Amino acid sequence: MHCIGVPRLQCHAGGVSQVERKSPGLRQTATDRASATAGAPSMRLPHVTFSMPPPAGVGSYRRIKASWHTLHRRLRVDSLVDKHALDTPRMRLRLLHRGSADHGFVYRTLYTCPKVMTTIRPPLTDEAADAAFERICRHNACGLPGHRYWALERRSNGAPIGISGFRRKGDRGEMGILLVADAWRQGFGGETFSALIPHAFDGIGLAHIDVERADDERAAVLWRLLAPYGFHRVPASEPTRVRWTLSHSAWIHRRGGVGIERAVP
Repeated sequence: MHCIGVPRLQCHAGGVSQVERKSPGLRQTATDRASATAGAPSMRLPHVTFSMPPPAGVGSYRRIKASWHTLHRRLRVDSLVDKHALDTPRMRLRLLHRGSADHGFVYRTLYTCPKVMTTIRPPLTDEAADAAFERICRHNACGLPGHRYWALERRSNGAPIGISGFRRKGDRGEMGILLVADAWRQGFGGETFSALIPHAFDGIGLAHIDVERADDERAAVLWRLLAPYGFHRVPASEPTRVRWTLSHSAWIHRRGGVGIERAVP
């Protein structure tokens, strides 16, 4: 409710400190005004009390702000994890993130295992693997198009059995997969590709998918998994390696011209 002619109240935490008229330069306390208006009809101003918590110190403010930002980042990451989660008959693919101790453990297990890393690179130390995992989690937490890496989890018990993803450069993404030794030769590789390849084109907007590995006996197995999608062989980065590529247009043609409008996260 607006009252014309009523002085503006200047208040502080303890209540009304003084009455300040809107006329420039004219100030009166509540007591002075009462004396000046003696004999006239009185208008008593109500006492105003403000309940305010004691001001927080700088340290408390910073802690509250840091907690809020942490919660905000966590909610954003959870949203991205849910948005990019993929399901197959036996697995659920979820973006690697720091909130899962299992994700960090399976990443370290794979990249420090000599048996898994035989034809890829020398195994990492625990410290190097943990640092690499942190970098990957930062990529996954970014809402802009970029690298994406998933943990491959069994739907039966949620246990991670490997990781897979895309190392992105422009509109191209190099796809890779690593499985723990206990999950080899059980069809999980082909099952992973059946979820990742459509998502690469229709979900994260890639125009080309590349796959490269050492040219050994396992390369033939990988080729059998990739050929049905329309991959074809192209020159590799080194003579001892083999490389395949698949374009979005070729994949659409392979599917009989049926595609989904591509979206960028």
